[in-house]
Amino acid sequence: MNPQTPVAAIMTTNLITVHSDDRYSKVEDVFRSHNIHHIPVVDQGNKLVGIVSQTDMHKLLDKLTSMTSGKSYNEKLLSSMQIGEFMTLSPLVIEPEDTVGLAADIILSNKLHALPVVDDGALVGLITNHDLLAFAFAESTTFSNEEYSET
Repeated sequence: MNPQTPVAAIMTTNLITVHSDDRYSKVEDVFRSHNIHHIPVVDQGNKLVGIVSQTDMHKLLDKLTSMTSGKSYNEKLLSSMQIGEFMTLSPLVIEPEDTVGLAADIILSNKLHALPVVDDGALVGLITNHDLLAFAFAESTTFSNEEYSET
């Protein structure tokens, strides 16, 4: 692993995005159908305006549940909410030419799980913990399941 490798070499580029006026239910469906944990929020020009995570959604649901007692009420309230009401605004970002080492440092020191990659404000990729681990172990020996089986 070379920490000087540019972020562009390992970032995920085939991204699913949402807009700040999309509803909670749409984001919930995207998380479920694509098995992802973070979704960048962009404007009509593909400029990054925020990010929403499954954790954001769980925190919102927990908050509503502690404030009210009716599940159907919470579901109605959630279905009417727009992403812009609970997304993380202006998230930390990195640029494609920045290094993997810098990305890892930002993610670790800020306890993040995903870091948007922008070029002139436009979203071009996403670096996740999974991307960093895959990169770090790409050159290591592949282990078989037998090595990890219980004896």
